Amino acid sequence: MDNFKILGTGSYGCVIDKAFPCSRKKVDEYETTKLVENKINRTDIIKREIAINKKILKMKTDAYDPDESFCLIKDSCQVNMPTLKKYRKLAEACNFDLNSRYTSLYLDN
Repeated sequence: MDNFKILGTGSYGCVIDKAFPCSRKKVDEYETTKLVENKINRTDIIKREIAINKKILKMKTDAYDPDESFCLIKDSCQVNMPTLKKYRKLAEACNFDLNSRYTSLYLDN
């Protein structure tokens, strides 16, 4: 499946086992990607999820590391349509609409 292993699927998108290519950023360092469809009612949810993750990351102290308790978003980018179409097998397995826009949320496990 284009060398990606699907870890899970849901109503908002698909989670895969490595970084999904992004045209604007080097993302090879990330271990997992959550691909989320950008529907009108989901854009705010994506932004809120990123904002919450940033707040949790700021809680890090010498005694507490949130990365040990949570799988947090480290970065994000918009997936361009030609890139998504290039990975057609993954798109089909995740039940993606190739005419929709998606956001990649990069996670470290």
